[in-house]
Amino acid sequence: MNVTEKRRWGEPPWRRAEDLPRSSATAPSEAPDVAIIGGGLTGTSTAYHLAKRGIRSTIYEATRIGGGASGRTGGLVLEGTATGVREEVDSCVAELEALVAEERIDCDLTLPGCWEIEHRASANDRMLPWDDGGQPVSIARTVKGGVVEPAALVGGIARAAVLRGAVILEARAVQRIAIEPQPTIEVDGETIHPGYIVLALNAWTSALLPDVPRLTSSLTFACATEPLPDATLKAIGLDANIPFYTADRPYLWGRTTGDGRVIFGAQLVYGSPAELEGMDGPTNPARCLEHCERGFGGCIEV
Repeated sequence: MNVTEKRRWGEPPWRRAEDLPRSSATAPSEAPDVAIIGGGLTGTSTAYHLAKRGIRSTIYEATRIGGGASGRTGGLVLEGTATGVREEVDSCVAELEALVAEERIDCDLTLPGCWEIEHRASANDRMLPWDDGGQPVSIARTVKGGVVEPAALVGGIARAAVLRGAVILEARAVQRIAIEPQPTIEVDGETIHPGYIVLALNAWTSALLPDVPRLTSSLTFACATEPLPDATLKAIGLDANIPFYTADRPYLWGRTTGDGRVIFGAQLVYGSPAELEGMDGPTNPARCLEHCERGFGGCIEV
């Protein structure tokens, strides 16, 4: 894999989330109806849908909007959950498409479907013309989905929420929450009593609610190529720009980007949120990337 453009370690190949309107820069004069802790996809979407219903909410984000997993994910769009479609979670793709269209969010949302692939040979024409670390790869099925630029999506939803009346406070880490005798959060020495609290912290939830069931954080590693010519994308079977992920193990996912890069992701590393956020987890990041390159290095020669 010949990559001529060097990027800083950990830098995703996405545009950053756009700057928020100025109305999000100051706190409201009174406690919000809903305090949302965390400014990723869950938090911004919550604020947006509450604002559409006339409910006042404030997002408290420790860093910046989309600064965590939501802005660094691979940007695959899938129906339902990671373990399959669940009851009342069966219209995610259509609703996302409608939201992006309604708010005119520039996030390169494309929905050609998504391949579920398996590590096995196939007698039909569903074989991909490359292998994963020596194992053949075939397309088992195509499911609803596609790709999106994740940071741009989160930023667009946040902007739409602010324009509809939500307040977003960046660099405002919540130190403590309490439920009894009334909902309470502490932020930078200030005590706030919202009507409700929504935790949108992903694996960081237990940091503020230690009594919840233990959550395990995981980190996936990926390698991106330089922009590839159309002929190369066709030769490796990815010219249709359909993303893919494994329905078996070892874990593997991939996609193309708007400028013709190919991203291959693999390896799952588990650890505490602090370990993984610090890129100094129980498994050496450089070793994980070497594994990615060994597994996919023979796929693309440019």
